[in-house]
Amino acid sequence: MVDYNDPEIYDLLVKVCSHYKVDPSVPLESEVFFRELLSHYDDPSEPLQSWLEKQIRDSFIVIKDRPHWIQGANWPFANGKPMVFVGQIDIRVSIDSMASRFFHDDTSFYIFVPAEGEGPVEVITQQY
Repeated sequence: MVDYNDPEIYDLLVKVCSHYKVDPSVPLESEVFFRELLSHYDDPSEPLQSWLEKQIRDSFIVIKDRPHWIQGANWPFANGKPMVFVGQIDIRVSIDSMASRFFHDDTSFYIFVPAEGEGPVEVITQQY
């Protein structure tokens, strides 16, 4: 069994996750998910990094492009599973724009739906 708390394992996990715009420690459900995921690695003939890349790619699904986080990855979960990233809306604020009436800084909205297809949509908002 692979130990999430092993510094070398965790560093590898962070490295692989960064390619997929995922943080293995945020939100709290992410840590629970990755602890469980690592407990299923049982084939030492397959390098852990390759196995992780496949698992993360298949678990953190996007409709088109991966999110471009402003402040850092904050991938939401529903029922213990990563939600599906639908898309991103970026609002650029300038002094004379309509957006300045609503936002004080550039803002991005990240839209997610549950992997099972049913349930509430989640929108994460980040600002510069």
